[in-house]
Amino acid sequence: MEKGWTALETARKFGVTQGRYSNWETQQRLPQPDIIADAARIFGESASWLAGYTNTRGEQADEYYVSATNTKTKLQSGEVAALDSIASDSVAFHKDYLKDRRLEENQIVLIRVTDDAMDSIISEGDEVLIDQRAKAVTKADLFAIWVNGQVWIRRIRPELDGTLSIASENHDRYPSVSVNDLSSVNLIGRVCRIIKDV
Repeated sequence: MEKGWTALETARKFGVTQGRYSNWETQQRLPQPDIIADAARIFGESASWLAGYTNTRGEQADEYYVSATNTKTKLQSGEVAALDSIASDSVAFHKDYLKDRRLEENQIVLIRVTDDAMDSIISEGDEVLIDQRAKAVTKADLFAIWVNGQVWIRRIRPELDGTLSIASENHDRYPSVSVNDLSSVNLIGRVCRIIKDV
């Protein structure tokens, strides 16, 4: 970005090796989403332009993109779950993307997964987009659940006997439970997108 810095100087500003920074600069690899905000600050450019959300330097993409940051959700118990500590604004979603999937921008939250319960599907540190309106379990699906001040991602499945199974992929560490109905389960919403780093 015409700052007159060497690749090594720029890499140091990001706290990474020169090789890693060079991979970003030559587009052999992309930086993690949270690095984009750092880059905007370091280079004095808009994060929207650096991430490719706009073609015009300095232009913000706010008109077309939204962050999934509705960090407060009311639970069946009447309690309000505060998701601030695990909510993420590292990814912005185009409004058309949300509209095509019938998602409402004020009813979604992007959270970082904090355990390995769903490890074959979702790993610790991955991000999941939650539709906070989707709280009906009509088929086996992934849901975010509020349990003792923490968010769990689990598969909830209706059983033939009318009960619901709440299961993890890591059965040894996180055993399945069965409930008669959802009145005792504080659902935050259904997982509608999984974002993984590779």
